[in-house]
Amino acid sequence: MSDGDPITKREFDAGIAAITDRLDTMNGSIAENSRFRVQSKAVYGVIAFAWVSILIPLTAIAVAVLG
Repeated sequence: MSDGDPITKREFDAGIAAITDRLDTMNGSIAENSRFRVQSKAVYGVIAFAWVSILIPLTAIAVAVLG
């Protein structure tokens, strides 16, 4: 920064600190959101596995009984 700049070093440093703080907050929110999405996908996987593990034997029994 040259001597003719209207912003002081203290103001510049305060601005950088505020931006850094905001980015840290946003990064924390993104990390929490990503963690939630991974957990949601895991839950959907467990539900899908449960349905498949129930439907396949029921279908086999139905085919054996009706066939």
